[in-house]
Formats: sequence, C-alpha cells, structure tokens
Amino acid sequence: MTNHLASLTRRGLLAGSMALGLLPRGTRAAEAHGGTATWPCDDAACDALRGSLGSPALGFARDAAGAVSLTVSGWRMRGRVERALADDVWHWGSISKPVTATLIAQAVEAGELRWDDRPLVLLRDDLPDAHQGYAGVTLLHLLSHRAGLAPMASDVELLFLPRTEDDARASRLIAARQSFARPPASRPGTQYAYGNRGYMIAAAMLEKAVGVPFEALMTQRLFAALGLASAGFGPPGTPGRLDQPVGHVSVGGKRTLTPRPPESPIADNPVAFSPAARVHMNLADMLRFLAAHRDRTALLSAASWQRLHTAPFGGDYALGWWLAAEGLTHSGSNTLWNADVLVAPRYVAAAATNDGDFDRVHPALHAAICELATLCGPAAGGGARVAGTGSARNGGS
Repeated sequence: MTNHLASLTRRGLLAGSMALGLLPRGTRAAEAHGGTATWPCDDAACDALRGSLGSPALGFARDAAGAVSLTVSGWRMRGRVERALADDVWHWGSISKPVTATLIAQAVEAGELRWDDRPLVLLRDDLPDAHQGYAGVTLLHLLSHRAGLAPMASDVELLFLPRTEDDARASRLIAARQSFARPPASRPGTQYAYGNRGYMIAAAMLEKAVGVPFEALMTQRLFAALGLASAGFGPPGTPGRLDQPVGHVSVGGKRTLTPRPPESPIADNPVAFSPAARVHMNLADMLRFLAAHRDRTALLSAASWQRLHTAPFGGDYALGWWLAAEGLTHSGSNTLWNADVLVAPRYVAAAATNDGDFDRVHPALHAAICELATLCGPAAGGGARVAGTGSARNGGS
C-alpha cells in the first residue's frame, strides 16, 4: 500500500506513528510546553487562536465544578461553508486509551477479568507460537506500556488489517499473535515503550472473557453509563455528507491540509485499533468522561479509580494516563486530527481540531488547557455557560 505512512525516516516515523493514533514519548503532552497560546475564554479568542494556527476548525471545553464553558470556531472542511458547531463530534486518537482502561476496570469489578490476568493464559489457544519471555505479562503491563512489546515503529506492520469490518475480534487476535511471536524488546515491567499493541491485546482479552466485541461492550457499558450519546468509533460523520467535521492531513513537509472525509480510503486507523486510537465524541461528552475521573464517581470503586491513576511499575504513565504536574493528561492524533485533555483537581478541559499537523497545533492546544486555571475565572453565574455556534444548525448539512 502506498500512502503517507510509508516513510520510516525520523520525521516520517513520527508522521507514521501519528497516523496510527500514537503519541511518541518525546512529544507527549506533559512535555509539550513550547506553545504560547492562552485559554480561549470566548468565541473571539478561539477564532484568534484558530486563525493564528491556520486550522480549519478548533474546539475547547472545560468543566470547573459543574460550570461548563465550550467554544468552537471554524469550518467542518477546508473550502466549504458549513461551520463547525458546539455539538459536533471530534476524533480523539490515543485519548481512546484512558477510555479503554476505564472499561477494563469495569470488567475487573464485574469479576470478568483480573488485573493480574495473563494474555498467554487467557488467549493461549490463539497464541500457539508465543515467545515464553512474555509468560509473566499481565493486564497491568499491557495498559501501562511495560509489556516488553516491540517498539512503536512496528505498529506500521498492522496497517494491513481491515479499515472496515463489523467484528474486529479476529483482527485483534492476529495483532496479539504477531506481537507475542517475536522476543520481548525488554524484560516485562522494566521499560516503558508507548504503543497501541498493548491496548489492542487487552481488548482481545476482554473479548475472550466476555464473548462480545470490544466496540459493543464499550457502547453498552461505559458510553451508556456516562450518558455519552455522541460517542462511537472511527471517522466522524456520514460518508457522502458533510454532517460532521472532517480530518485534514498535511504531507511531504508542506501545510497542505488535505481533507479526508469518512468515505476516503484512509480516513482512520484499521478497526482493530479502536481500543487504542479510534474513539470519537463531542466536546460535552468528553467533559463528562473526564469529570468522572476527576470526581471519582460511583461508576467505579475508590480502589479502581486509584488503580487507574497510579503507575503500577513506577514512572509517569498510569493506566491510560500520563501523570503530569498539572494532573492526568493525554493527547491523541491520527495525522488527520489532534486533541488534548487534562484532568486537574478543580477542573477538566479538552481541546480538539480537525487539523492533523501535530508539530504546529499540539503545543498550542496543550498550553491552552494547562494554563486555563489562571487565565479564566469561573463560568459566569455559577451554572452552565455554553459559548459558540451550537445553537444554530447549518443549512443543508
């Protein structure tokens, strides 16, 4: 297959990694403080930031103790007149990982899985050629990127998996078998190596234990429990209609911002990547998910929340979260979209754009959400405040 993921130069590898929904450790959210953006407290500020970046559309949202602000600027697709709306759906890339870890915690509480379950045991019938160096790997290793799996660059090997399929269980087992057939890159538990494979394998373990596809379990359990009505998987929108924002890619070192609508041959990662990199939802629903982690709601026990927010083998990556000075954080991109989220003690925040140029837009997104605590006061009136273009509908869209 010929596409913009093919290059494995240092810069090309970064681009290829993003197209898989990866965020290399060297550019993780907690380290990306190079931007100078401030929190866009209103529509004018959001417009100004979007204009300075040159992005098609940009959205920011925060929840400070129930006081919500949300603002969206720009257009669903470059060259079109349909504006992005406050309730539009955004692609969150690797922010799928904390979502998946939360679903796994639900399964542990239900007695369907244990944190010390081992893939070489649970999936033994599907891993006939597994290297025994992985014998001690558990769910905790997989979800904290310490399973000794092959380096992130190897995820490019998985691009042959289907980009459209109704049931990706067999594809995830293929990924698991391929991953465990090679010797460990490091002794499990000793080295952090960010990637997608661990989350795909963890989802395969859940599917084996319950007998239901991951996407259905996520929809029935976590999305339903938190009321995330807009949440789903893959590129937002209906093929052939501009009813949601469209991702844009820049290739060849140029800022081309080429749109990739959902009917495009490569509009997202293969379906098997859903647990690691394919979740979509609108800004309000992302705030609901983040607030559940901030407030440690009754969705999970106190022990489970603590487990999710603790690095099990040291370091600064817990189960789906980087542990940063600002709080829990994660970023995501598939080279068509960029997003960043933060869970702080007093607030949660999310930023998203349909601009896939990570180097250009991510520092500004992250700087904005990390600085909002001092740059924006509480939302007016103590209740929900929604700014932006969400009250009107686009004609004909």
